[in-house]
Amino acid sequence: MADDVTARAREFFRRAADGWDRWGEAMQRDDAARYLEAAAVASGDRVLEIGAGGGEQTLTLAEQVGPQGTVVATDLSPEMLEVGARRVSEAGFDNVKFIAAGIDALDLEEASFDACVSGFTWEFLADPLTAAVIVRDLLAPGGRFVASVWDQGASVPMRSIVGTVVLSELGIPLPTPPAGLADPSRFARVLADAGFSPVSVTEFPVRMGWATPEAYAQSMRGLAPSLQDLIDAHDPKRTDEIWGAVARAAEEHVAEDGTVLLVNQAFMGVGVRPE
Repeated sequence: MADDVTARAREFFRRAADGWDRWGEAMQRDDAARYLEAAAVASGDRVLEIGAGGGEQTLTLAEQVGPQGTVVATDLSPEMLEVGARRVSEAGFDNVKFIAAGIDALDLEEASFDACVSGFTWEFLADPLTAAVIVRDLLAPGGRFVASVWDQGASVPMRSIVGTVVLSELGIPLPTPPAGLADPSRFARVLADAGFSPVSVTEFPVRMGWATPEAYAQSMRGLAPSLQDLIDAHDPKRTDEIWGAVARAAEEHVAEDGTVLLVNQAFMGVGVRPE
């Protein structure tokens, strides 16, 4: 079961890597500083990042720790990590080490990190408790673990708009996914059971923006290849029509400056390894 979940996640992000490379920078977001604050990342720190993906958060961490610090950026998908590594290199940072591996395959020294940051990765894990225990052991006493997960449904319009439009256009019923770690009490329990103390889980908004409704639709097409798979399987001749409908749905969220602004709800869990 766990192997199947890992394999599906690896395949999803392998296929999405090209989309993140082409469209990741088209999506602007405002949550980077929250991780730095919650994890108390300081100059000279050694920080572990799990689920580094296209490198958006990696860049922020590399700048914060400075030349005296180190970021170890990991991801399950080598293809996604290549995107992140290229962006970090182009930005001129040389204080980041990249490791393509799942959490349970990391060969790192125990108690060697001051902080661990994981943005929107924990919801893809088959066994989040075991993964949290691994992170705890990698942190030095007093080290902070910060992980975020998305809320569900319409609370996350970034993905609910495109998913609702595509499925509706194809006549496919909308699924009801399990709450998982989007249940704050369960999220907090996982962190506490892993040995973190104190633990907190708070709701926070993530604002995302695109230059135009068409840019939103195009980026979602690249970042969510499984939706294009559905179109190809059910009605491939309507591809352009369906993605046009996605762009029109995004028009309802156009700000005064003409950009698309979507406010998405998420949960941030914070745990400290006891001294």
